[in-house]
Amino acid sequence: MFFALSLAVALFSMGYSLPLPHKTRQAGGEKFVVAHHMVGNTFPYTTGDWMEDIQLAHANGIDAFALNVGTDSWQKDRVKDAFDAARDSDTGFKMFMSFDMAVNPCAGPEDAAALREYITTYASHPAQLRYNGKVFASTFAGESCTFGAATTEQGWKEQFTDQLTGEHATLFVPSFFMDPARFKSFSAMDGTFNWNGGWPTQLSASKLSETISFLNSNHTNHYNAPIPVPSTLNPIAGVVSALSSMPSLKIRDEGLIPDVESKLAAALAGAINLDSDTSIAANLGTSGDAGAGSVYMACVSPWFFTHYGPDSFNKNWIYRSDDWLYNTRWDQLIQSRDKIDIVQIVSWNDYGESHYIGPIKGAQPNSNEWVDGFDHQAWLQMTSYYATAFKTGQYPAIEKDQIFLTARPHPAKADASDDPVGRPTDFELTEDALWAVVFATAPAQVTLSTDPAKPEEFDVPAGVSKLRIPLVPGQGIAATMVRGGATLIEMEPDFNFEPNPVTYNYNAATFIGTA
Repeated sequence: MFFALSLAVALFSMGYSLPLPHKTRQAGGEKFVVAHHMVGNTFPYTTGDWMEDIQLAHANGIDAFALNVGTDSWQKDRVKDAFDAARDSDTGFKMFMSFDMAVNPCAGPEDAAALREYITTYASHPAQLRYNGKVFASTFAGESCTFGAATTEQGWKEQFTDQLTGEHATLFVPSFFMDPARFKSFSAMDGTFNWNGGWPTQLSASKLSETISFLNSNHTNHYNAPIPVPSTLNPIAGVVSALSSMPSLKIRDEGLIPDVESKLAAALAGAINLDSDTSIAANLGTSGDAGAGSVYMACVSPWFFTHYGPDSFNKNWIYRSDDWLYNTRWDQLIQSRDKIDIVQIVSWNDYGESHYIGPIKGAQPNSNEWVDGFDHQAWLQMTSYYATAFKTGQYPAIEKDQIFLTARPHPAKADASDDPVGRPTDFELTEDALWAVVFATAPAQVTLSTDPAKPEEFDVPAGVSKLRIPLVPGQGIAATMVRGGATLIEMEPDFNFEPNPVTYNYNAATFIGTA
């Protein structure tokens, strides 16, 4: 019971996210927005493919690619092509290494030497990202690597950073999945990348079902009045319904469901916050510390769904990506921009985890079944707005009217007729909703429809508005923008909310309409 109460209080206090605590930053650090690029998905790439990616990313406010490299020998050739294309693009676009330590070996000194070779090869390349005068480098994982030393700390220091001197001196900002309290004693680190900060990873269906049970059993209002929820939040009923089917949850009083739904809606939306960023920032050093430096790289990501069975990568789960995750997280990072040096978008092309914002190209990691036909470039096209605000401290003026739509292809509780992998873990957390973001140059009327008989109209002000309505099984989606009696945008994309899918797919389809 104590656990349920603690969880309920924690969840329901997440209605908004406080800025990060003040932290002394290293002087002279320029702000960057970078994107995670999986080199492992670029086997068929030519220099021309890299050039296309670079120009597209640059046009949308991205300054560099974090090149995620593994052990395939051919990846060295793709890395060379990437650096050379950036140099030849005349955009000032940069590259840096992000060593994927989930696949790169790190047991002996020779393994560290293989990583250092990338640094020494490209340190003097004009496309190498430098930060505070040093070669910038990062990782995915690596918190257990020793390279033959007695400890992880000694391994990274003695076999990696200490051996990179002069023009090869490296500013090392890894993503280590460990207790942040260790950071200050980790002298090889010049900062950290909070990979998991991009999603509300603390949410799970099992924990939320216990919370709902507690609210149902203790319906005296301990948390002030129920949080009012607009009628457009009806999809939250689907989340409650899905969670209600779990063995740990028994609804005793049907009359309490509206109150439970309103509290749950607020809790889920509030789960997108800066809590993990705050915890990590509190454990970073300041300029001149003997331990970890103060460079902080935050993560922003639009989605997460992966669907590999035991015969493959054995990854089958979602992170809740509702509540306009990409926009909401960006706004929070911009609010705390004076505490953040770099924002890394995860990802440009990680198709297997469904959070790509670039075009679908290259070689997919056997993810075609849930990726093909699910374009995400609507997220890319809104990136420049947020990247500019992060780098300058001012949101730019909206220069054109646009509507961005996001929807999943089938109900969360649908039964797939032929999917041996099964439903992903935590599928219960996602709402059957159409998520819309409106960029308006002036006040306008926006209509959203997931049922031709029941369109919903909204008056939107100039600026950015977030809207949502329930998806309807068997129906499509549509949107219009009208101003002064003139129709500026009319969208009816090729989309059907399929009630009877053959396989499970919790990826997102995105669409964009522009006046």
